[in-house]
Amino acid sequence: MACHSVINPKSLSMLSRVLESHCARHGIRSVEARESVAVSLLGFYGAGVGCEEQLASRLAQQDDPETHHKRAREALLGQTSRHVTSIAARRSDAL
Repeated sequence: MACHSVINPKSLSMLSRVLESHCARHGIRSVEARESVAVSLLGFYGAGVGCEEQLASRLAQQDDPETHHKRAREALLGQTSRHVTSIAARRSDAL
C-alpha cells in the first residue's frame, strides 16, 4: 500500500476492528502507543496481509513482551556501548 492509496470502507472497518481488539487485549491506551500499533497495522496491510486473523497474529507477535524487552535491552546496551566508547575516546584525546 503506497502512502497515497485509498482504503475502502470495508477494509477500513476491518483494520479498525483489529486495532481496537489488539489495543484492548494488550491494555494499550495512550494515543502514542495506539498510533504506533496503527502504523504497524497499516504496514502489514500494505505488505499484502489482508486477512483479519493474520493481521491480529502479526500484531501479537510484534507486541510480544519478550520481544519488547529484548529490543529494549539491545537498545540500552547499544547506547551504553556508544557512551563508553565516547568517554574512552575523549580520555585518550586528553592524554
